[in-house]
Amino acid sequence: ICVCLACQVFYYSTRIFEKAGVEQPVYATIGAGVVNTAFTVVSFVVEHAGRRSLHLLGLLGMAGSAVLMTIALALLVGFSFVDQLKWMLYLSIVAIFSFVAFFEMGRGPIPWFIVAELFSQGPRPSAFAVAGFSNWTANFTKCARESLREKKA
Repeated sequence: ICVCLACQVFYYSTRIFEKAGVEQPVYATIGAGVVNTAFTVVSFVVEHAGRRSLHLLGLLGMAGSAVLMTIALALLVGFSFVDQLKWMLYLSIVAIFSFVAFFEMGRGPIPWFIVAELFSQGPRPSAFAVAGFSNWTANFTKCARESLREKKA
C-alpha cells in the first residue's frame, strides 16, 4: 500500500504545480504520469541490475529529490522575492519528476515482486488478484478520506 510521500505527489501534483506557479499545471501532471509510466518500464530491469542496488538507488534518489523539492517550493512559495527566483519553478518540476522516477525504480514495483515470490505457480494468479484488489481499495479509501477531510477544512 502506498502510504508514503509518493502517493501525496501523485494525488496532489496538480495543486503542487499550481502553488509553484506553473501556468498549465495539468500538463505538468501529465508529464509526471509519463515519467511514472516510463520508469515503470525501467523497473523491469531489476533482474539484470539487482534488486538491492536499484532499491538503494531509488531510496537515495527519492530522498534527494524530496529535499530539493522542499527547498525549491519553500523558496518559491514562502518568500516575497519570488520574481528573482523564477528558475525555482523549473527546479521544483525537475525535483517532482525525478522523485517519481526514483520511486518507480526503487519502491514502486516491490509490492508486485513480493506477491510473485511468496506464492508458487498454482495460487499466484489468485494472490495477484487479492493483492491488487487490496492495494487499490486501500488507495481509494485513503484518497476518498483525504478528499472528505479537505472539503471539511
